[in-house]
Amino acid sequence: MADDDSIQYLGTTRTTPKLVSFQANTPRPVTGVVFQVEGEGEQEAQSIVFHKNDSAVVQIGRRPGGQRGGENKQEPGRAFFNCPVVSRIHAKLVFSDSGQVSSTYCNSHHGTLIRPATGDQSVKKLIPETPQQLHDGDTLTLGKSVASCDGLGAGVVRPVVARVSFLYNPPTFKPLVVPSPGRYGVSSDSDSEASSHDSDIEELPPWHNISPSFMSWVPDDEDQLDDHYSDYSECDSSMDLSSSPEPSDIPLEPIVIGAWPHSRSSSSPSVFSSSFPPIRLVPSTASVVFNEPPKVPFDDISDEEAVMFDEQPQDALKLEASVASLKTEVEKLQQHRKKYKQRFNDNIKVMTDKFANLEEKSSDINSLYTLLSDKVNENVDACQQAQAQLHVLELDMLQQQMERKDQHVDQQSKATAKALEILVAEITQLRDTVREELADKSQSVEDAKEALKKLSEQVLIQTESLKRKRTVEDEEEIPSSDIVPERPTKRRQVVKVAVQTATMGVVGAVVC
Repeated sequence: MADDDSIQYLGTTRTTPKLVSFQANTPRPVTGVVFQVEGEGEQEAQSIVFHKNDSAVVQIGRRPGGQRGGENKQEPGRAFFNCPVVSRIHAKLVFSDSGQVSSTYCNSHHGTLIRPATGDQSVKKLIPETPQQLHDGDTLTLGKSVASCDGLGAGVVRPVVARVSFLYNPPTFKPLVVPSPGRYGVSSDSDSEASSHDSDIEELPPWHNISPSFMSWVPDDEDQLDDHYSDYSECDSSMDLSSSPEPSDIPLEPIVIGAWPHSRSSSSPSVFSSSFPPIRLVPSTASVVFNEPPKVPFDDISDEEAVMFDEQPQDALKLEASVASLKTEVEKLQQHRKKYKQRFNDNIKVMTDKFANLEEKSSDINSLYTLLSDKVNENVDACQQAQAQLHVLELDMLQQQMERKDQHVDQQSKATAKALEILVAEITQLRDTVREELADKSQSVEDAKEALKKLSEQVLIQTESLKRKRTVEDEEEIPSSDIVPERPTKRRQVVKVAVQTATMGVVGAVVC
């Protein structure tokens, strides 16, 4: 006979559920990258975050000269650094649709190095225009150390060293809990929506005659169920039911094999839910005290031992029938579980194939995009070259026009200068002629002045003699009291008028 610890009440065993996860080995898609830049020299330590939703391609290069300062203010899809050994277009990060991140070296001058996060000290140099898949923890080195001389002394320009960290979204699939095979039982008051699960379940008669004090006990909480089962496992070998505690006043419910528990949701469980609803056998206690019956183990039901009371042969037959029916129902449940599990695995395989096809298509699209991008870059370079040639031609034409204008201006300037020289010569000749004429006229005026002076003297002498003669005559005729002396000014005026008249006559004669 088995000891007390190996005897368990029928339906009390609860096995640990097995977790079936959705492709545990499938990598989680990357939704963002964190650039942890190491600080060295003028380069400040910083962390730059790039999200796939903002931009699927991140351009890495040197910040333009007019935008120095504000290193931490990065634009979405761009990572610029104030480092001379980093090219304007140095490298780029690409988020693939399959959830991976790759780095492409854009054939810059100083190169790009990558150190894997596996602890290997080997450094790999990226091949130009060849995508290299990145992993969480890899270290990128943009450029290389270069000696420089800035006028203050020789120094070394360090490259940009950044550690790559990935950002992930939480997993979208929840683990599926598949219960292991065992003995199950539920209460009979399941909801109407679970009737489809009870179509093949029949109600079994009770094992013993139920007295009015017989009660069924259905705990709603699994923890309470475990405690209740532990009470049965710890009972003594006599299996004296009289030692069991009196149950509370709970309505009497018959045992129904295979029905869904009343405490679960009324909706039918789905195979894709997070876990199957636990199906358990409802234990019952009776107030009738039985004598200790022999204990008969059933080895053909799973791996557990069940206790059967053989107080009466009919009860034993009924118990055997119940166990056989229960075994049949359990086998049906196992078949349903295997069918749902197989269906779930088939769906997972189909989804995996679809994801693989999608990844291949994404790779093809990325390749086409790379080719198209290269062609666009070639066309852009060709356009730039054509534009540069056009600028050179325009500059040559402009220079030719300027030379023609300069020649025309030189000719006009020479003609103008020649005309000015002729005019200056004419003016000089006219000046000399005028000077000669003025000299001649001056001499004539001098001669006229001399002649006028002589004439004035003669006229003055004659006038004075006439005045004296007339004055003597007037004195004789007019009394002395009436004589008024003539003003001297009147004499001067008369002489002046006479002199002017004579001068005008002389000048007129000279001019003629």
